[in-house]
Amino acid sequence: MKKIILIILVFLHIGSLCQATSVTFTEDGTIDGGTYNDVTIMNTATVGMTAGAVDRMYVQNLGTLNYYGGTIGQTELWDSSTLNYYSGTIGQTELRDSAILNLEGASFTGLKLFNSNMFNLNSGTFDGMFEMYEYSEINVNGGQVVSAQLQSFNFGTTDLYAGDVTWDGVDLHQYSVNNIYGGDITFNCYPWIDDNSKLNIYGGDITFTQGFSLHDDAEINVFYSSVIRHKPEDPYSLIIGYNLLDSSEFMLDQFTQSEIDQINFVPEPTTLLLFGLGGLFLRKRS
Repeated sequence: MKKIILIILVFLHIGSLCQATSVTFTEDGTIDGGTYNDVTIMNTATVGMTAGAVDRMYVQNLGTLNYYGGTIGQTELWDSSTLNYYSGTIGQTELRDSAILNLEGASFTGLKLFNSNMFNLNSGTFDGMFEMYEYSEINVNGGQVVSAQLQSFNFGTTDLYAGDVTWDGVDLHQYSVNNIYGGDITFNCYPWIDDNSKLNIYGGDITFTQGFSLHDDAEINVFYSSVIRHKPEDPYSLIIGYNLLDSSEFMLDQFTQSEIDQINFVPEPTTLLLFGLGGLFLRKRS
């Protein structure tokens, strides 16, 4: 009987050791294994995670998580905290109050940004929904955005500098701005832009497959360095496209005439200067 009781106590002890726990980091540390219900990183602490499993990860008060491996079910960042995501598996993630997420080579699905947060895609792959509010920012500096959707509200800003981006949905609302400077960008959707929002195109290889829709003082602005004509040698022949500021081509055959009429084509300052000099020269000749 005593042996049976002893065996039961041993198993109960082992079970208690295996139970998930909650941990708070207020100083620098490492997670290299184990199972946790909750992990909190705070007070400027920097924690590197290489293995293990965390159900809920909270990073706050200028804390930093460098994530190299393991699994995280749910992550919340706020108060100017930072997540540098190199590898591993991460689930639902929310950013609040000036938090920063840097994607550095991993795969990531779905993101919500509130209150002046920033997401930087430097390398790796993103798919799913970008949902951003209140002065939040998305910067795509490389990597891939695959079959993703963008919903931007309240002065959200999306800047595309490089990478391969395919949008399955784009909705810009309430003074949101999408700036395209480079990359291979495909709008595999019907972008909806309203309420003083703007799509500004400066460069990149850009394809619209289904047109677009503008409402309530929304704008599409294409900034160009020179025009592309049907007959290059004839300055009065049909304009078929524009050379953007990075020398890439923005062609008009992907739009209807009604859509073309809604786009603002803006020459770069040096082009405007040439136009001015040309007018002055003509005035002198006359």
